[in-house]
Amino acid sequence: MKYKTLFPGIICFTVLFSAAFISGCKKDDASSSECTAKTTNAPRSINFFDIKAGSPYFNQVVASFKFNQGSTSYSGGTGCPISECSTTLSIQNITAKKITFDYNIIFTLNFVQWNYQGIAVIDAGATINVGEINASCTSLTLGQIVLQSASITYQ
Repeated sequence: MKYKTLFPGIICFTVLFSAAFISGCKKDDASSSECTAKTTNAPRSINFFDIKAGSPYFNQVVASFKFNQGSTSYSGGTGCPISECSTTLSIQNITAKKITFDYNIIFTLNFVQWNYQGIAVIDAGATINVGEINASCTSLTLGQIVLQSASITYQ
């Protein structure tokens, strides 16, 4: 849920549920200025295999996708946001060679689905920080994550 101040004393919000947006405004009151935040992190790692026959790393783990879902929930006044979430990604090259590959991440949990696509170029043994890939509060640890790639090259 995203909050913004439209005019002094008026708080507006927008919520996305599947394909429908719910938004509205309400008058801010004095109790909304005191919010208490509680932050949690839920890490999850997934091994990325090279399954191309003839590859020097055929059927081996070539990278580790490291997800971290940070979640902040608020309590206090009526103007406090309910929660804010952010899923970040870093990718570690497990091989002894520089690796280049495209990737598609598909996350599914019940009726929630999102995907993220990118291209990674990572030196041998190094890690890249991709940054934020999604802002959903749906539990990353409970959902299914599929990693896909069309091309992996080594140098």
